[in-house]
Amino acid sequence: QRERFAAERDLAAARYGYLLGYLQLQAAVGAATTPAPLEEINQLLVAGQEDAPGSSAP
Repeated sequence: QRERFAAERDLAAARYGYLLGYLQLQAAVGAATTPAPLEEINQLLVAGQEDAPGSSAP
């Protein structure tokens, strides 16, 4: 149980880091002023809900 919690926590931290880096990259190239990067992130977040704790059988 503890290992699973730690793995889920680490996965969430990695996803957050990826999304933050993606936004920083988009801002650096000037693409953050368009809605496309935010729409892409929204799709990733919605898709990530399928992997949320409690959404699948143990």
